[in-house]
Amino acid sequence: MHANQSYHKSETPQYVEALLQCPDKKVCTNLAKTVAVPHDTMYRNFKNSISSEQHSSKALETIAYNELDKDNTYLIHDDTQITKLYAEQIEGVEIGFDGSTSRACLGIKMMTSLLTDTKINIPIDAIPYVSKELAQSSYKTKSRLAIEITRHVVGRFKIKRMLGDAHFATNEMLAFLSEESINFLMKITRTRVVTIGEFTGQLQVVLRLKRNSHTAVAKGTINGIQCYFYVIKVRDESTIYLISNDYIDPHKVVTLYRIRWNIEMFHRTAKQYFGLSDCQMRAIEKQRQHVLHVMHAYAQVSVEAHSMNLSCIEDAIRYHRIAKHKQCGKSLTATGQSLC
Repeated sequence: MHANQSYHKSETPQYVEALLQCPDKKVCTNLAKTVAVPHDTMYRNFKNSISSEQHSSKALETIAYNELDKDNTYLIHDDTQITKLYAEQIEGVEIGFDGSTSRACLGIKMMTSLLTDTKINIPIDAIPYVSKELAQSSYKTKSRLAIEITRHVVGRFKIKRMLGDAHFATNEMLAFLSEESINFLMKITRTRVVTIGEFTGQLQVVLRLKRNSHTAVAKGTINGIQCYFYVIKVRDESTIYLISNDYIDPHKVVTLYRIRWNIEMFHRTAKQYFGLSDCQMRAIEKQRQHVLHVMHAYAQVSVEAHSMNLSCIEDAIRYHRIAKHKQCGKSLTATGQSLC
């Protein structure tokens, strides 16, 4: 383990420690019971953490700075639907599409960002994404939120490449990345109008695979910005299109883009093990703080899984919960109580 590890227990927020150990629904009453403190104490500490830099996105950045390979750091943006089926009074709740269930449901959409060196994954920020109808004059697009996070992150980290799906390949984002000379690789919809050579039209028309080919790349422009466009045949014989601002070997571009999957793995683990959707508090800033604490818990087990050479992050989570179970067993034995 690193000597400067930023996840030592003495520095781990109480709420995060409870998330790591609690096997039940991640609400304040269960979390408080897990770490043997009164519910009021857990809630008060949680509420105070909202204004504390040590328990915010800055704390996550510190972990990333201490633990990641600084010469091989990728920034990934994505969004996720945090399902709130029966919570109409929570701020920011609206109908959205949940990719895990492939259907529309009530919830909060969060724009999330993650740093990775492909071995350790550190989620670093989460910002509620509210529709224009609900946000009105304060509305910001996903690209605008991603730009704000990216601008902040590149001020502290050396980013090798930014990765994102087609939602982020907007003219605004492309212009920003080009102006800031930030390398990127993103999916792009095949219907976008581009110029390649003498031809201007939809990408799927001006860049096509030749017979028996699996990859193709061409240099061109989109909205006046010079980029490289890729078309790749994937295993099911369908094709995907990607865009970058520097040349990438087309045979390696899919492998590089798959690094983006690390943020999807975070979303899955956060929902299954850390109760990403469980918070019942009504204020949107408390919902965001719950997500940041979940990110902190995930960052901790990601670092631990790597340093302990575990096969997956879930093993690190089980390690915490087994240790908690053994500790409870010893406490009960010491007081003469049975575990059964």
